[in-house]
Amino acid sequence: MNKYFAKYFIYGAGQFIRREPVMNCLQEFEKTQYLNSEQLDNILSTKLVNLIDYAKENIPYYKNSFYGLQLAKNDIKSSFSDFPFITKLNVRNNYDNLSVSKKNKFLITKKTSGGSTGQAVIVLKDRLSTASQRALMYRNYRWAGIDIGDKQVRFWGVPINKTSRLKYKCIDYFMNRIRLSAFKFREDDLERYYKKIIKFRPAYFYGYTSMLYEFAQFIKRRDLDGSKISLKAIISTSEVLYDTQKNLLEEVFNCRVYNEYGCGEFGPIAFECEEGRMHINSENIFVEIIKNGKPVKPGESGEIVLTELNNRVMPLIRYRMGDVGILSNEVCPCGRGLPILEKIVGRALDFIVGSKGNKVHGEYFNYLMEEIQGRTKAIKQFQIIQKKIGEIEFHIVKDIKFSPETITYINEQLFKILGSDLKIKYQYTNEIKRQTSGKLRLVISELEINK
Repeated sequence: MNKYFAKYFIYGAGQFIRREPVMNCLQEFEKTQYLNSEQLDNILSTKLVNLIDYAKENIPYYKNSFYGLQLAKNDIKSSFSDFPFITKLNVRNNYDNLSVSKKNKFLITKKTSGGSTGQAVIVLKDRLSTASQRALMYRNYRWAGIDIGDKQVRFWGVPINKTSRLKYKCIDYFMNRIRLSAFKFREDDLERYYKKIIKFRPAYFYGYTSMLYEFAQFIKRRDLDGSKISLKAIISTSEVLYDTQKNLLEEVFNCRVYNEYGCGEFGPIAFECEEGRMHINSENIFVEIIKNGKPVKPGESGEIVLTELNNRVMPLIRYRMGDVGILSNEVCPCGRGLPILEKIVGRALDFIVGSKGNKVHGEYFNYLMEEIQGRTKAIKQFQIIQKKIGEIEFHIVKDIKFSPETITYINEQLFKILGSDLKIKYQYTNEIKRQTSGKLRLVISELEINK
Protein backbone atom coordinates (compact mmCIF):
# COMPACT_ATOMS: atom_id res chain seq x y z
CA MET A 1 0.00 0.00 0.00
CA ASN A 2 1.26 3.51 -0.84
CA LYS A 3 2.37 5.25 2.38
CA TYR A 4 0.57 8.53 1.58
CA PHE A 5 -2.68 6.69 0.86
CA ALA A 6 -2.22 4.74 4.10
CA LYS A 7 -1.56 7.93 6.09
CA TYR A 8 -4.17 10.35 4.76
CA PHE A 9 -6.99 8.12 3.54
CA ILE A 10 -6.83 4.98 5.66
CA TYR A 11 -5.33 6.14 8.96
CA GLY A 12 -6.81 9.64 8.83
CA ALA A 13 -10.30 8.35 8.00
CA GLY A 14 -10.05 5.72 10.74
CA GLN A 15 -9.20 8.31 13.38
CA PHE A 16 -12.05 10.55 12.22
CA ILE A 17 -14.55 7.70 12.50
CA ARG A 18 -13.21 6.77 15.93
CA ARG A 19 -13.34 10.43 17.02
CA GLU A 20 -9.72 10.12 18.09
CA PRO A 21 -7.83 13.45 17.68
CA VAL A 22 -4.42 11.96 16.94
CA MET A 23 -3.35 14.59 14.42
CA ASN A 24 -4.30 17.47 16.72
CA CYS A 25 -2.35 15.91 19.58
CA LEU A 26 0.61 15.20 17.32
CA GLN A 27 0.72 18.83 16.19
CA GLU A 28 0.72 19.96 19.82
CA PHE A 29 3.38 17.47 20.95
CA GLU A 30 5.69 18.41 18.09
CA LYS A 31 5.83 21.88 19.67
CA THR A 32 5.96 20.97 23.37
CA GLN A 33 8.95 18.64 22.98
CA TYR A 34 11.20 21.68 22.45
CA LEU A 35 10.00 23.59 25.51
CA ASN A 36 12.56 23.87 28.28
CA SER A 37 12.36 21.70 31.39
CA GLU A 38 10.72 24.43 33.49
CA GLN A 39 7.95 24.97 30.94
CA LEU A 40 7.34 21.22 30.66
CA ASP A 41 7.27 20.95 34.46
CA ASN A 42 4.56 23.60 34.55
CA ILE A 43 2.47 21.65 32.03
CA LEU A 44 2.97 18.45 34.02
CA SER A 45 2.09 20.11 37.34
CA THR A 46 -1.10 21.64 35.90
CA LYS A 47 -2.19 18.29 34.47
CA LEU A 48 -1.37 16.54 37.74
CA VAL A 49 -3.45 18.96 39.82
CA ASN A 50 -6.40 18.67 37.42
CA LEU A 51 -6.12 14.87 37.40
CA ILE A 52 -6.13 14.58 41.19
CA ASP A 53 -9.09 16.95 41.54
CA TYR A 54 -10.99 14.99 38.89
CA ALA A 55 -10.16 11.60 40.40
CA LYS A 56 -11.20 12.64 43.92
CA GLU A 57 -14.49 13.96 42.58
CA ASN A 58 -15.45 11.26 40.07
CA ILE A 59 -13.74 7.93 40.75
CA PRO A 60 -14.87 5.92 43.82
CA TYR A 61 -11.53 4.21 44.46
CA TYR A 62 -9.62 7.49 44.56
CA LYS A 63 -12.34 9.26 46.57
CA ASN A 64 -11.54 6.80 49.33
CA SER A 65 -7.76 6.36 48.97
CA PHE A 66 -7.06 10.08 48.45
CA TYR A 67 -9.33 11.25 51.26
CA GLY A 68 -7.68 14.07 53.24
CA LEU A 69 -4.70 14.37 50.85
CA GLN A 70 -3.83 17.58 49.03
CA LEU A 71 -1.18 18.68 46.56
CA ALA A 72 0.90 21.58 47.84
CA LYS A 73 0.82 24.34 45.19
CA ASN A 74 4.37 25.40 45.96
CA ASP A 75 5.77 21.84 45.83
CA ILE A 76 3.45 19.66 43.78
CA LYS A 77 5.87 16.83 42.93
CA SER A 78 7.10 16.42 46.51
CA SER A 79 3.61 16.45 48.04
CA PHE A 80 2.45 13.96 45.39
CA SER A 81 4.68 11.37 47.07
CA ASP A 82 2.21 11.34 50.00
CA PHE A 83 -0.43 9.78 47.76
CA PRO A 84 -0.73 5.95 47.85
CA PHE A 85 0.57 3.64 45.16
CA ILE A 86 -1.62 1.41 43.02
CA THR A 87 -0.65 -2.06 41.80
CA LYS A 88 -1.85 -4.57 39.23
CA LEU A 89 -3.58 -6.42 42.06
CA ASN A 90 -5.41 -3.24 43.09
CA VAL A 91 -6.61 -2.78 39.52
CA ARG A 92 -7.81 -6.37 39.29
CA ASN A 93 -9.61 -6.28 42.64
CA ASN A 94 -11.12 -2.78 42.26
CA TYR A 95 -11.88 -2.69 38.56
CA ASP A 96 -15.42 -1.25 38.82
CA ASN A 97 -14.46 1.37 41.40
CA LEU A 98 -11.51 2.61 39.34
CA SER A 99 -13.55 3.76 36.35
CA VAL A 100 -16.16 6.40 35.57
CA SER A 101 -19.36 4.53 34.75
CA LYS A 102 -21.15 7.43 33.02
CA LYS A 103 -18.71 7.71 30.13
CA ASN A 104 -19.96 6.85 26.62
CA LYS A 105 -18.98 3.20 26.19
CA PHE A 106 -18.68 3.65 22.41
CA LEU A 107 -15.84 6.11 22.98
CA ILE A 108 -13.94 3.82 25.32
CA THR A 109 -11.21 1.32 24.43
CA LYS A 110 -10.62 -1.74 26.59
CA LYS A 111 -6.95 -2.69 26.82
CA THR A 112 -5.85 -6.05 28.24
CA SER A 113 -2.23 -6.04 29.33
CA GLY A 114 -0.30 -8.88 30.92
CA GLY A 115 3.26 -7.70 30.46
CA SER A 116 6.19 -9.51 32.01
CA THR A 117 4.55 -9.85 35.42
CA GLY A 118 2.18 -12.66 34.48
CA GLN A 119 -0.88 -10.80 35.80
CA ALA A 120 -3.54 -9.87 33.23
CA VAL A 121 -4.87 -6.34 33.77
CA ILE A 122 -7.76 -4.65 31.94
CA VAL A 123 -7.55 -0.87 31.59
CA LEU A 124 -10.18 1.43 30.06
CA LYS A 125 -9.06 4.32 27.84
CA ASP A 126 -11.01 7.33 26.61
CA ARG A 127 -10.34 8.85 23.21
CA LEU A 128 -8.00 11.58 24.51
CA SER A 129 -5.90 8.91 26.20
CA THR A 130 -5.57 6.70 23.12
CA ALA A 131 -5.02 9.73 20.86
CA SER A 132 -2.25 11.01 23.15
CA GLN A 133 -0.55 7.60 23.15
CA ARG A 134 -0.69 7.24 19.36
CA ALA A 135 0.43 10.83 18.77
CA LEU A 136 3.41 10.44 21.09
CA MET A 137 4.29 7.14 19.43
CA TYR A 138 4.40 8.80 16.01
CA ARG A 139 6.29 11.82 17.36
CA ASN A 140 8.87 9.38 18.71
CA TYR A 141 9.01 7.52 15.40
CA ARG A 142 9.72 10.77 13.58
CA TRP A 143 12.93 11.00 15.60
CA ALA A 144 13.89 7.81 13.75
CA GLY A 145 12.79 9.16 10.35
CA ILE A 146 9.53 7.18 10.37
CA ASP A 147 6.08 8.66 9.70
CA ILE A 148 2.46 7.49 9.73
CA GLY A 149 1.84 5.20 6.76
CA ASP A 150 5.41 3.94 6.36
CA LYS A 151 5.57 0.20 5.81
CA GLN A 152 6.38 -1.76 8.96
CA VAL A 153 7.45 -5.32 9.59
CA ARG A 154 6.26 -6.18 13.07
CA PHE A 155 8.14 -8.93 14.94
CA TRP A 156 5.38 -9.51 17.45
CA GLY A 157 2.99 -11.88 19.14
CA VAL A 158 0.11 -13.54 17.35
CA PRO A 159 -3.17 -14.13 19.23
CA ILE A 160 -4.07 -17.73 20.04
CA ASN A 161 -7.74 -17.37 19.15
CA LYS A 162 -8.64 -17.59 15.43
CA THR A 163 -11.10 -14.69 15.62
CA SER A 164 -8.50 -12.49 17.28
CA ARG A 165 -5.92 -13.50 14.66
CA LEU A 166 -8.29 -12.43 11.88
CA LYS A 167 -9.00 -9.15 13.66
CA TYR A 168 -5.32 -8.28 13.97
CA LYS A 169 -4.63 -9.34 10.41
CA CYS A 170 -7.17 -6.75 9.26
CA ILE A 171 -5.66 -4.12 11.58
CA ASP A 172 -2.18 -4.88 10.27
CA TYR A 173 -3.37 -4.44 6.69
CA PHE A 174 -4.88 -1.01 7.35
CA MET A 175 -1.76 0.01 9.32
CA ASN A 176 0.37 -0.90 6.27
CA ARG A 177 2.35 -3.57 8.10
CA ILE A 178 2.90 -7.30 8.18
CA ARG A 179 3.29 -9.33 11.36
CA LEU A 180 5.89 -12.07 11.76
CA SER A 181 5.12 -14.44 14.61
CA ALA A 182 7.37 -14.27 17.65
CA PHE A 183 6.21 -17.78 18.41
CA LYS A 184 7.86 -19.49 15.43
CA PHE A 185 11.65 -19.51 15.32
CA ARG A 186 12.68 -22.54 13.34
CA GLU A 187 15.22 -22.08 10.57
CA ASP A 188 12.59 -22.52 7.86
CA ASP A 189 10.38 -19.94 9.58
CA LEU A 190 13.19 -17.38 9.53
CA GLU A 191 13.92 -18.15 5.88
CA ARG A 192 10.25 -17.61 5.04
CA TYR A 193 10.29 -14.33 6.97
CA TYR A 194 13.27 -13.09 4.96
CA LYS A 195 11.58 -13.81 1.63
CA LYS A 196 8.39 -12.12 2.79
CA ILE A 197 10.30 -9.04 3.95
CA ILE A 198 12.19 -8.70 0.66
CA LYS A 199 8.87 -8.79 -1.21
CA PHE A 200 7.16 -6.32 1.17
CA ARG A 201 10.03 -3.77 1.19
CA PRO A 202 9.38 -2.18 4.61
CA ALA A 203 10.64 1.19 5.80
CA TYR A 204 11.37 -0.16 9.29
CA PHE A 205 11.30 -3.09 11.68
CA TYR A 206 9.47 -2.96 15.00
CA GLY A 207 9.38 -5.67 17.63
CA TYR A 208 10.71 -7.68 20.52
CA THR A 209 14.43 -7.18 21.01
CA SER A 210 15.20 -10.88 21.25
CA MET A 211 13.32 -11.71 18.04
CA LEU A 212 15.01 -8.92 16.09
CA TYR A 213 18.35 -10.19 17.36
CA GLU A 214 17.48 -13.78 16.43
CA PHE A 215 16.58 -12.68 12.90
CA ALA A 216 19.83 -10.70 12.57
CA GLN A 217 21.80 -13.77 13.65
CA PHE A 218 19.99 -15.79 10.98
CA ILE A 219 20.86 -13.22 8.30
CA LYS A 220 24.53 -13.28 9.29
CA ARG A 221 24.62 -17.06 9.65
CA ARG A 222 23.20 -17.50 6.15
CA ASP A 223 25.49 -14.79 4.75
CA LEU A 224 22.47 -12.89 3.40
CA ASP A 225 22.51 -9.19 2.57
CA GLY A 226 20.51 -7.41 5.27
CA SER A 227 21.21 -3.99 3.75
CA LYS A 228 19.26 -5.13 0.68
CA ILE A 229 16.07 -4.51 2.69
CA SER A 230 16.96 -0.78 2.79
CA LEU A 231 15.54 -0.03 6.22
CA LYS A 232 15.31 3.53 7.53
CA ALA A 233 15.44 2.33 11.13
CA ILE A 234 14.78 -0.49 13.59
CA ILE A 235 12.69 0.12 16.72
CA SER A 236 13.40 -2.32 19.54
CA THR A 237 10.85 -2.66 22.33
CA SER A 238 9.45 -4.77 25.21
CA GLU A 239 12.85 -6.05 26.40
CA VAL A 240 16.20 -4.70 27.46
CA LEU A 241 18.35 -3.80 24.43
CA TYR A 242 21.95 -4.80 25.08
CA ASP A 243 24.89 -3.25 23.25
CA THR A 244 25.82 -6.58 21.62
CA GLN A 245 22.31 -6.88 20.20
CA LYS A 246 22.20 -3.27 19.01
CA ASN A 247 25.63 -3.53 17.38
CA LEU A 248 24.74 -6.68 15.45
CA LEU A 249 21.40 -5.28 14.26
CA GLU A 250 23.04 -2.10 13.00
CA GLU A 251 25.83 -4.08 11.33
CA VAL A 252 23.53 -6.55 9.59
CA PHE A 253 20.83 -4.13 8.44
CA ASN A 254 23.01 -1.03 7.97
CA CYS A 255 20.63 1.31 9.80
CA ARG A 256 20.17 2.92 13.21
CA VAL A 257 18.46 1.01 16.05
CA TYR A 258 16.22 3.05 18.38
CA ASN A 259 15.17 1.84 21.81
CA GLU A 260 11.57 2.18 23.01
CA TYR A 261 10.30 1.75 26.56
CA GLY A 262 6.58 1.26 26.99
CA CYS A 263 3.86 -0.98 28.36
CA GLY A 264 0.31 -1.97 27.51
CA GLU A 265 -1.23 0.07 30.32
CA PHE A 266 0.42 3.37 29.31
CA GLY A 267 1.68 3.02 25.76
CA PRO A 268 5.02 4.68 24.90
CA ILE A 269 6.80 5.87 28.04
CA ALA A 270 10.24 6.84 26.71
CA PHE A 271 12.04 6.75 23.38
CA GLU A 272 15.63 7.15 22.21
CA CYS A 273 16.44 10.37 20.38
CA GLU A 274 19.08 10.97 17.72
CA GLU A 275 21.67 11.66 20.42
CA GLY A 276 21.04 8.31 22.13
CA ARG A 277 19.14 9.57 25.20
CA MET A 278 15.82 8.06 26.32
CA HIS A 279 13.32 10.93 26.57
CA ILE A 280 10.18 10.51 28.70
CA ASN A 281 6.87 11.47 27.07
CA SER A 282 6.08 13.78 29.97
CA GLU A 283 3.05 15.39 28.28
CA ASN A 284 1.21 12.11 28.93
CA ILE A 285 3.10 10.33 31.72
CA PHE A 286 4.66 11.39 34.99
CA VAL A 287 7.57 9.08 35.85
CA GLU A 288 8.79 8.73 39.44
CA ILE A 289 11.74 6.67 40.63
CA ILE A 290 10.95 5.36 44.11
CA LYS A 291 13.01 3.71 46.82
CA ASN A 292 11.67 2.87 50.29
CA GLY A 293 8.44 4.61 49.34
CA LYS A 294 10.04 7.97 48.50
CA PRO A 295 11.38 9.59 45.29
CA VAL A 296 15.14 9.37 44.80
CA LYS A 297 17.51 11.93 43.30
CA PRO A 298 18.56 11.81 39.61
CA GLY A 299 21.34 9.26 39.19
CA GLU A 300 19.93 6.94 41.88
CA SER A 301 18.09 3.72 41.01
CA GLY A 302 14.65 2.76 42.19
CA GLU A 303 11.31 1.34 41.15
CA ILE A 304 9.55 3.00 38.21
CA VAL A 305 6.16 4.42 39.21
CA LEU A 306 3.87 5.90 36.54
CA THR A 307 0.89 8.26 36.43
CA GLU A 308 -1.14 8.73 33.25
CA LEU A 309 -2.14 12.38 32.83
CA ASN A 310 -4.70 12.34 29.97
CA ASN A 311 -7.12 9.52 30.81
CA ARG A 312 -10.40 10.47 32.49
CA VAL A 313 -12.24 7.17 32.30
CA MET A 314 -9.78 4.99 34.27
CA PRO A 315 -6.59 6.87 35.18
CA LEU A 316 -3.79 4.91 36.81
CA ILE A 317 -2.20 7.12 39.46
CA ARG A 318 1.16 6.17 41.01
CA TYR A 319 1.10 2.76 39.34
CA ARG A 320 3.92 0.44 40.37
CA MET A 321 5.53 -1.05 37.28
CA GLY A 322 7.98 -3.39 39.00
CA ASP A 323 10.76 -2.24 36.66
CA VAL A 324 13.81 -0.49 38.03
CA GLY A 325 15.20 2.68 36.47
CA ILE A 326 17.37 5.77 36.88
CA LEU A 327 16.45 9.36 35.97
CA SER A 328 18.98 11.90 34.69
CA ASN A 329 19.07 15.69 35.06
CA GLU A 330 21.24 15.98 31.93
CA VAL A 331 20.35 18.49 29.23
CA CYS A 332 20.23 16.62 25.91
CA PRO A 333 22.16 18.00 22.89
CA CYS A 334 19.12 17.23 20.71
CA GLY A 335 17.45 20.37 22.07
CA ARG A 336 14.39 18.67 23.57
CA GLY A 337 13.47 19.63 27.12
CA LEU A 338 11.77 16.28 27.81
CA PRO A 339 13.19 14.53 30.90
CA ILE A 340 15.69 11.73 30.39
CA LEU A 341 15.39 8.14 31.61
CA GLU A 342 19.05 7.21 31.99
CA LYS A 343 18.65 3.48 32.49
CA ILE A 344 16.00 0.77 32.57
CA VAL A 345 16.61 -2.50 34.39
CA GLY A 346 14.61 -5.67 33.81
CA ARG A 347 11.84 -6.55 31.37
CA ALA A 348 13.72 -9.29 29.49
CA LEU A 349 11.60 -12.24 28.38
CA ASP A 350 13.47 -15.43 27.50
CA PHE A 351 12.91 -18.09 24.87
CA ILE A 352 11.51 -21.49 25.78
CA VAL A 353 12.98 -24.38 23.78
CA GLY A 354 11.39 -27.73 22.87
CA SER A 355 13.30 -31.03 22.71
CA LYS A 356 13.80 -30.74 18.93
CA GLY A 357 15.13 -27.19 19.16
CA ASN A 358 11.89 -25.39 18.25
CA LYS A 359 11.75 -22.11 20.16
CA VAL A 360 8.94 -19.87 21.35
CA HIS A 361 9.28 -16.30 22.59
CA GLY A 362 8.35 -15.81 26.25
CA GLU A 363 5.58 -13.38 25.24
CA TYR A 364 3.64 -16.37 23.91
CA PHE A 365 2.69 -17.30 27.46
CA ASN A 366 1.25 -13.85 28.03
CA TYR A 367 -0.99 -14.34 24.99
CA LEU A 368 -1.94 -17.79 26.22
CA MET A 369 -2.91 -16.50 29.66
CA GLU A 370 -4.92 -13.65 28.17
CA GLU A 371 -6.76 -16.22 26.06
CA ILE A 372 -7.52 -18.32 29.15
CA GLN A 373 -8.66 -15.28 31.14
CA GLY A 374 -10.91 -14.31 28.24
CA ARG A 375 -12.64 -17.68 28.54
CA THR A 376 -12.91 -17.86 32.32
CA LYS A 377 -11.13 -16.69 35.46
CA ALA A 378 -8.88 -19.72 35.87
CA ILE A 379 -5.38 -18.38 36.60
CA LYS A 380 -4.51 -15.35 38.72
CA GLN A 381 -0.79 -15.44 38.10
CA PHE A 382 1.84 -17.69 36.57
CA GLN A 383 5.52 -18.17 35.89
CA ILE A 384 7.46 -20.42 33.49
CA ILE A 385 10.90 -21.76 34.40
CA GLN A 386 13.10 -23.81 32.08
CA LYS A 387 16.26 -25.59 33.25
CA LYS A 388 16.53 -28.27 30.54
CA ILE A 389 15.62 -28.30 26.86
CA GLY A 390 12.23 -29.93 26.35
CA GLU A 391 11.19 -29.50 30.00
CA ILE A 392 9.44 -26.63 31.80
CA GLU A 393 8.09 -25.85 35.25
CA PHE A 394 4.71 -24.13 35.15
CA HIS A 395 3.96 -22.29 38.42
CA ILE A 396 0.30 -21.33 38.84
CA VAL A 397 -1.72 -19.27 41.30
CA LYS A 398 -5.27 -20.58 40.81
CA ASP A 399 -8.29 -18.33 40.28
CA ILE A 400 -11.92 -19.15 41.11
CA LYS A 401 -12.68 -21.00 37.84
CA PHE A 402 -9.54 -23.16 37.70
CA SER A 403 -10.27 -26.80 36.73
CA PRO A 404 -8.60 -29.85 35.17
CA GLU A 405 -9.86 -28.56 31.81
CA THR A 406 -7.57 -25.55 32.25
CA ILE A 407 -4.51 -27.83 32.32
CA THR A 408 -5.82 -29.83 29.38
CA TYR A 409 -6.13 -26.65 27.33
CA ILE A 410 -2.63 -25.44 28.27
CA ASN A 411 -1.16 -28.83 27.35
CA GLU A 412 -2.89 -28.82 23.98
CA GLN A 413 -1.56 -25.37 23.10
CA LEU A 414 2.01 -26.01 24.27
CA PHE A 415 2.23 -29.42 22.58
CA LYS A 416 1.22 -27.77 19.28
CA ILE A 417 4.03 -25.25 19.38
CA LEU A 418 6.80 -26.99 21.35
CA GLY A 419 6.14 -30.64 20.52
CA SER A 420 4.03 -33.40 22.07
CA ASP A 421 7.07 -34.73 23.95
CA LEU A 422 7.35 -31.53 26.03
CA LYS A 423 7.55 -32.37 29.72
CA ILE A 424 5.51 -29.98 31.88
CA LYS A 425 5.75 -30.00 35.65
CA TYR A 426 2.88 -28.06 37.20
CA GLN A 427 3.34 -26.49 40.61
CA TYR A 428 0.55 -24.70 42.46
CA THR A 429 1.32 -21.91 44.86
CA ASN A 430 -0.34 -18.99 46.66
CA GLU A 431 2.22 -16.47 45.41
CA ILE A 432 4.85 -16.05 42.71
CA LYS A 433 8.01 -14.76 44.38
CA ARG A 434 9.71 -11.62 43.09
CA GLN A 435 13.37 -11.27 42.23
CA THR A 436 15.67 -9.30 44.49
CA SER A 437 15.26 -6.32 42.13
CA GLY A 438 11.53 -6.36 42.85
CA LYS A 439 10.70 -7.53 39.32
CA LEU A 440 8.28 -10.43 38.90
CA ARG A 441 9.35 -12.24 35.74
CA LEU A 442 6.94 -14.23 33.62
CA VAL A 443 9.51 -16.43 31.90
CA ILE A 444 12.87 -17.50 33.34
CA SER A 445 15.27 -19.64 31.34
CA GLU A 446 18.51 -21.06 32.67
CA LEU A 447 19.51 -22.34 29.26
CA GLU A 448 22.75 -21.08 27.71
CA ILE A 449 20.81 -19.88 24.65
CA ASN A 450 19.32 -17.07 26.75
CA LYS A 451 22.55 -15.98 28.43
